[in-house]
Amino acid sequence: MPLELVECCICHKAFVRTGGSGVACPRCQGEAEALYGAIRALLRDHGDLQLTAQEVGELLGIEERVVQALVKEGRLELQPLPDGSPRTAGVCPGCGAAVTGGGLCERCRSALREECRAHRRGFL
Repeated sequence: MPLELVECCICHKAFVRTGGSGVACPRCQGEAEALYGAIRALLRDHGDLQLTAQEVGELLGIEERVVQALVKEGRLELQPLPDGSPRTAGVCPGCGAAVTGGGLCERCRSALREECRAHRRGFL
């Protein structure tokens, strides 16, 4: 399992993230889960408002970076703007395309999934 040194989105201290340990350090994980639940409830109850990450942060009294971290992790997905154009959370590290959540665009995610299946078939 790869180890990665990252900054906790809650306390801003560095911690070693293993596999799927999330965006918060072990000490702040409970708070991050509670914030995720609050964000999901807000978006579920007021999805018609088309809130930005900044607006969600302001409404809930949390830093925008917490919302952005959950988007980047793929736990939240950005909805299109009212004109239909996509909101972007960053760029795909595989091809540079704009992404709305997670790390890879759908094209690169599909290609990686297929590559993993091919490797798996080679081992079986």
